[in-house]
Amino acid sequence: MIKTVRPKLELLSKKFVEKIIDEAYIILENPGIFVENKQALRFFGDAGQKVDNRTQRVRIKRSLVERCLLTGAVTRNSSSEETRSTLIRARPGSPFSITPPARRESPKPRTSSHLQ
Repeated sequence: MIKTVRPKLELLSKKFVEKIIDEAYIILENPGIFVENKQALRFFGDAGQKVDNRTQRVRIKRSLVERCLLTGAVTRNSSSEETRSTLIRARPGSPFSITPPARRESPKPRTSSHLQ
């Protein structure tokens, strides 16, 4: 009879997972992240984060990340049309208030009367 060999699955230890998360928080605060969107830079500044507008770098504090995770502050939009105008939308009660730009009406088709 052939013996069945099953792979052994080892999950990361809780201590190792905590180390990964701690190091991610360190990176978010120092060196921080590069943000190209000026409105997003303002949102981070309004949320009390250190923003360098010259280099477009934001240093995100651990406390803000934890608050966002607890409140489910930011979600991706599902509509592709909305995604073009804004990638994230704040949930009520979150540290951010991100509102997509107002939609512009499509231009009305011209008729031949404008040629007369």
